[in-house]
Parts: sequence; C-alpha cells; structure tokens
Amino acid sequence: MLSILREHDQEAQRERSLEPEWLAADALFDLCHEGLASGRVVSDVLVGGVASHVNRRLEFRGEDFRLGARKIGVALKSLGLRTEKLGRLGRGLRLSAVLNRRIHEIAKQMGIDRRSIAPLAALENGYGGAPCSLCEELGLTGGLQFVNIAKTTQWRHGPSSRRRLLDVPDKDLPNRDTARQEVDGS
Repeated sequence: MLSILREHDQEAQRERSLEPEWLAADALFDLCHEGLASGRVVSDVLVGGVASHVNRRLEFRGEDFRLGARKIGVALKSLGLRTEKLGRLGRGLRLSAVLNRRIHEIAKQMGIDRRSIAPLAALENGYGGAPCSLCEELGLTGGLQFVNIAKTTQWRHGPSSRRRLLDVPDKDLPNRDTARQEVDGS
C-alpha cells in the first residue's frame, strides 16, 4: 500500500512541475542562488527574464512547450509576488532580502529544494553549490553538501625554455630581405 502511495505522490509531483506557478517559483529559486559563489547575486529580474529562464529549463528537460512573459506574470501574481516597473525595460522584481525570503518560503510550500536547481554532476557527488543561510534555515538543502569554493590563483611558471612559434625562423624559406630583393630586381 505504501509503494502505491509513493508512486501516486511522484506522479502528482511530475504533473505539478509543469504548472506555470511551479515553474516560475523554481526559476526564481534558481535565480536567487545564481551568483552566490561569485558574490555577484542577481538584484533585478524582468518578467521576460524569468520566462526565458523557465523556457531554458523546459528545453533542457525535453519539454515541447514554452511560456511567455504574460503567462509568467500571471503565475507570479498568483504566487503573491507583485511586479513593478523597472525603468524603461519593463516589469520585473527587485530581489531584495525580503523578497528572497519570500521566494524561499514559496519554494518550501511547493516542495522545491536545492536538488531541483543543482547540476546533475553535482547531485551525483552530493554537492549543492554555494551555501545559502535561508536554505539551511528553512530546510531546503535536500541533504546536499554546501561549500564555499575560493577562487584559486593561477600558477606562475618561471621563464620557459620554449620559444613562441613565430620567434623561430623557418630554415627552408628564404630570408624576407633576400626574397624582396629578388622581386624588386635589385
């Protein structure tokens, strides 16, 4: 009986993962974490940018439908997220600390965690990316490990014994000066 319920729950999750609200929440959750490792987090996102993010994820999953900005705008409104005019570019969201918390809360309500946004290679190794205090606080880690990976400095090698390719003259070709003299006839 328990296996039947699990199978039914998994099917319901698959169906729910194609709803515009779930797709919008998943994309926003991903965008909240996009620049964590580099320290350059996203601060503003247009509704069209969310739609583009959703469509890239749908394409990656092999789905054959796409959502436009209007449909995503309606989905954001139904999630309780109010868009605002972002200059001349259009409507979007300012990803403040308050809105990031709200997006994490929505993700928790919808059953979205860091496993849904982690790359497959990372999942295979149990790595979820850069740490996020909101994910840890709200229990959205999905059992993954999170590590800050510091940028490494490039190795500096001493002077090389190799010379650049163009620094070595080709012995089979005539010298440029003698070739020029032969052409000029001098």
